[in-house]
Amino acid sequence: MNLASLNRSSCVSKKWRQLASKPLLWKKAIHRELAFGIAQWAQCCGEDAIKDESRQEEFSSLPLNVVEYYKKYQDNFPERRAKDDLMLIWLPKTWHGQLTLNNLAKLGERYFPFVGAMINGWSGIQRPVADELGDQSIKKSYWALATKEIIPRSKRIDDAKQQFIFDFLSLGLIFSCNLPNALEAGVCFCAECLSCKGNEWSSFGSMMACDDKEWDYTLCQERIQNERVVVESRIPLRMPIAGLHHDVRNLAGAKALWKFSTDIQT
Repeated sequence: MNLASLNRSSCVSKKWRQLASKPLLWKKAIHRELAFGIAQWAQCCGEDAIKDESRQEEFSSLPLNVVEYYKKYQDNFPERRAKDDLMLIWLPKTWHGQLTLNNLAKLGERYFPFVGAMINGWSGIQRPVADELGDQSIKKSYWALATKEIIPRSKRIDDAKQQFIFDFLSLGLIFSCNLPNALEAGVCFCAECLSCKGNEWSSFGSMMACDDKEWDYTLCQERIQNERVVVESRIPLRMPIAGLHHDVRNLAGAKALWKFSTDIQT
């Protein structure tokens, strides 16, 4: 059953509602319809880029109750649509050998080439960020569920108020919500760019039409030189810039990310 059928079934009768409440049905539908997983990485970047990833591990490691995380977001932001606002992404440890910020930077132009006078692709990593975080990877591949946009009213608030938002988005769930780290923010932008490339990048004219899109400034977990690391980007025209908070202090905000893993970094 697909997501639309599951939603309709829950409204038909008690019997159909019980059938549609089985977590495995929702997990399979979400994985098939909403996830940016190994199949999507392979489609966008080629099989070689993802050849060492396990499809069996990919599906099995997705939480059985993943739909509850979508519901939690929907309950907290009823005016939004969780299906549209959230992106479920497989972070592949072995992407092009090893998943790192520096690797994303080097390979950005391969997938987002020059177009006319505009430069698409990875715009750069500030030296302090590259030196400290550029070569950090992850212990193993895992799923992350992240908001595509900055959480409303999360700009220019202190860490305690940000944590208050994340605590609400974590209530009753196994995996807690938090800011993304810099690598997660970069991968999420990368996956979003790749997923929309075929639609929004279909012509030079359509890219020009996107040129007035606002820049997105995402606060990250790490701090360097007493400043919060920020990943900035504009979908779909540019891949991220990883820098420090003092450059965009009044523009940066929080995105929510549920990390479906207990292993973080090497």
